[in-house]
Amino acid sequence: MRFHPTRVHKLNLCLSLLLFLIVLACTKDSDILQEADFSNEVLQVDENDNSEEEATEEEETEEEEATEEEATEETEEETTTEETQDEESAAEEVFESRTTVFIPSQDAYVQNGQGFNDDIIRVDNEFRTSYLLFNLSAIDSIGGSITNVELRFTINADGGNGQLDIHKGVGNDWSEDALDESNAPEVDVNVGSVNKDYQVGTVHDILLNAENITADKTTLILTHGEGDDLAFASKEHPSVEGPKLIVTYDAPESAPEVVTDETVEDSGGGSGGQEDTTSEEETTEETTGENGAPTARIGADPTSGTAPLVVSFTGNTSSDDKGVSSYLWDFKDGNTATSVNPSHTFTDAGTYAVTLRVTDEEGLSDTTTVTITVENQVDNEEPVAVANASPDTGNAPLEVQFVANNSTDDKEITSYSWDFGNGQSTSNKNPSYTYNTAGVYEATLTVTDAEGLSSSDSVTITVNEGGSGGSGGGGGGGGGGGGAPAGGVKASTFGYNSSNATAAIKAAINSSNSVIIVDRQSSDWIVEPLTFKNLRNKTIYFEPGVVLRAKSGAFPNTSHRLFQLIDCDNIEVIGYDATFRMNKPEYQDGQQRHAFAIVRSSNITVKGLTLRDSGGDGIYLSRFNPGEYNRNILIEDIAAINNARQGMSVISVDGLTIRNSTFTGTTGESPGAGIDFEPDFIQDRMTNIVVENCSFTNNWGPGILFALTYTASSTVPIDVTFRNIYLSNNFATSNPGPYKSEISLGMSTGSIHNPIRGQITFDGLTVENSRYSAIYTKKTLEAYKVTVKNAVLRNLSTGSNFPVIHMGVLDYANSSTANMGGFTFQNVLIDYDGNDPSVELHGPTNKSFLTREMYGQIRVRSPRGVRLKDDLGLLSTNHSSVTLQVVSD
Repeated sequence: MRFHPTRVHKLNLCLSLLLFLIVLACTKDSDILQEADFSNEVLQVDENDNSEEEATEEEETEEEEATEEEATEETEEETTTEETQDEESAAEEVFESRTTVFIPSQDAYVQNGQGFNDDIIRVDNEFRTSYLLFNLSAIDSIGGSITNVELRFTINADGGNGQLDIHKGVGNDWSEDALDESNAPEVDVNVGSVNKDYQVGTVHDILLNAENITADKTTLILTHGEGDDLAFASKEHPSVEGPKLIVTYDAPESAPEVVTDETVEDSGGGSGGQEDTTSEEETTEETTGENGAPTARIGADPTSGTAPLVVSFTGNTSSDDKGVSSYLWDFKDGNTATSVNPSHTFTDAGTYAVTLRVTDEEGLSDTTTVTITVENQVDNEEPVAVANASPDTGNAPLEVQFVANNSTDDKEITSYSWDFGNGQSTSNKNPSYTYNTAGVYEATLTVTDAEGLSSSDSVTITVNEGGSGGSGGGGGGGGGGGGAPAGGVKASTFGYNSSNATAAIKAAINSSNSVIIVDRQSSDWIVEPLTFKNLRNKTIYFEPGVVLRAKSGAFPNTSHRLFQLIDCDNIEVIGYDATFRMNKPEYQDGQQRHAFAIVRSSNITVKGLTLRDSGGDGIYLSRFNPGEYNRNILIEDIAAINNARQGMSVISVDGLTIRNSTFTGTTGESPGAGIDFEPDFIQDRMTNIVVENCSFTNNWGPGILFALTYTASSTVPIDVTFRNIYLSNNFATSNPGPYKSEISLGMSTGSIHNPIRGQITFDGLTVENSRYSAIYTKKTLEAYKVTVKNAVLRNLSTGSNFPVIHMGVLDYANSSTANMGGFTFQNVLIDYDGNDPSVELHGPTNKSFLTREMYGQIRVRSPRGVRLKDDLGLLSTNHSSVTLQVVSD
């Protein structure tokens, strides 16, 4: 029986009724007993007679049924009451507004079709696209509805500007570890846009269209319009906050909280733990718990070497539960530093236990140590050249494999040069060369080390009469008009088709033949994108008059290339009077449709080709991943004409020779240079590069551009030499760029104190007939050195208010954080009308910088005099390293 305090009277009533029935039954039994016959002495009892028990059981059953009916009525009454209360409660459900910060479960970007999962996310117009995946399903699980969404990110590596668009992605089934162009989500509806400047260290919030953001897995795709590219911290970044999605939504007041890694508990009562979304500082203040000590982590590169030894230190991987507030470096040579990632030069030999002490905002600290070993400088020994060749005797045409692998040096051989004894040469380490004419040739190998010492060794090659061959021959067969190499297979035999020859040329080049001849037909070789991977030891010869032409409409992807070599080795592409032609007017949506791309390859020779009308570069020299680079590339007798972005782009290479080539008429995409040296990562390299006997004319941007934005002191020192270079009429008046010059020498504004080191030399330079400057630079004293010698700068700065030579320092709010210097001028003549300054030295007026290492002399021939503009008197600095003079000729 169910007890209920409001129904005690019913229980009493039942008990009274039960008692009444018992009394009544007893009375009835008494009457029957009185009427009984006692004449028989023995009373016989029927054991099967259960009438009394049945009567009693019936009475008890009736009572129980009555009781159960009452209990049922009570239950139904209570159920009805509870349902009524639930309906009233549902009718009165209260919703509240909440805000939760979500971090992405996946974040990565795609560049050149390759995915990158780094500690930064890069965005660049038609070059890099970023992907962020957020899981908002927890909002839906509590019955919430999204009302407002903002995307927040922190610029930490590369500042930029321009349009940034955020689209919702189609599909969310992707991983940051496996993302590439083939599986990246497609772009759906635009959910937000912003057009602004993005400076390093700034935090940006972008309001998104909440109607298109569902409470489920959501991919956001970030694309960049016109402007300088940018990079922000990813979720993997060790010290800078990664991207966040700040979501405001309505949720039932009784619903549980949505908890994420960014959720902060409300310890002060109120609405029950609403998440904080203001800033890291505010989050730290509201978080309860005991402060933990920071953890110091130190990096150094290199950790050993000879004096003077420049070491780049990193402390940015140190961590704290709230944030590291100060860094103190002790280099153990009497010097200290307080920056996060300093660079220091050890001038004396010894072992230094360098310490880093990090301290948080509450005074707790941690210290760690790294050992730097510095040895005395030892005398450099010259390298030892060892030349080998196989075979060294045979009938013409004789293909010989040359090998320099056995050459040695006490440190490192930095360059190889082979002279084949017939006027032909190459900088490849282990080249293959075909002698087409009988004779005795002395092939000479010259190796050079980093200090400039060299050694030579020779091997004799005897070529006998026999077979038909060209006269003289060039490297790998043919040379400049020497005819097709012997023994080659014609590509047309693989099924030439005048409307689409893609299959034939692919089959020919991918065949087992070592020599492929793309033979001239009655019409062009019309092809779709051609990419060749892992080719080895081949000569690809294009006959004079051959045109390899991009098929119209067959290059829809912005990264499609007309002819591309990937991971190839020992390949020669010869094409004197042959042309690679694309359809530039078709390509209005990107700048990566290059005519000829060389990616992560070694020992590649390209000669004689005309590369024109591409949607990107005439020649593109790159790699896939940071730290990779091309090796031993020779570009000779090339003409890059009317390409959209660059005549040639150099991204990462060790060992590049460009000679006897022209780069002209680049226009359509920024920066529009003749040649652009532009590494994309700190690990990229620009080493052992020689550009000689080349011209750069009539380009929309600079003739020669060094865009070193992504470099730092830890980058391998740059090493580029120009010899006998001609520039004219570069940088069009329609170009709005601020640094208007024939030659632009840049550096990373994000690495002012730790810039890329090295040397850039111009030896034999003619610049003439330009409205603007010959040389413009804001590189710092601490960066690479520049030498200009044997130069004539003629008829420049014609009424444009630009000096012929501009040297400046980075100027922020009338103060500088870097110094000026690192220039040498020898036998330099400026011959002009003198309307604008001949040389300008520019810096903030408070002179908060040093001027050092300014050497040589610049002569000025002008009817208006020297026209030196040095308002701050920088060349009058009383320092022994400032000897540069600007004098009248």
